[in-house]
Amino acid sequence: DVADKISLEEKDEDFGQTLATWGVGDGFYVVLPFFGPSNVRDSVGMVLTLTTDPINTYAASQGMEWVGPSRTAGNAVVQRSKIIDEVNALRNNSIGYYAAVRSSYYQKRKAEINNTNDNTLTPFHE
Repeated sequence: DVADKISLEEKDEDFGQTLATWGVGDGFYVVLPFFGPSNVRDSVGMVLTLTTDPINTYAASQGMEWVGPSRTAGNAVVQRSKIIDEVNALRNNSIGYYAAVRSSYYQKRKAEINNTNDNTLTPFHE
């Protein structure tokens, strides 16, 4: 692999992160059917990411327009399955589920935009 030869590490980024890096603000918080929590910037970023995906673009050029939506639906199911236990715990244990999901979403996106490790905890000083 050419990237390995020049020590170029793989990064999982999206256009929402790119727009944030360029200084585009979040916009208002939304919950999209099938996709879940988002905001205006990340929703636009998701559309850009999906429409410029090389696999989706190639498949559409070959008359297989169904590939893009199928991949998106499959990825949504996989992503949901990765967090289903956490979502259920949040639903069962939070006083304000909506606010808890919104807060969790913004914390996760901030970590992704800043390329920080989600698993590190901020020290708490009394």
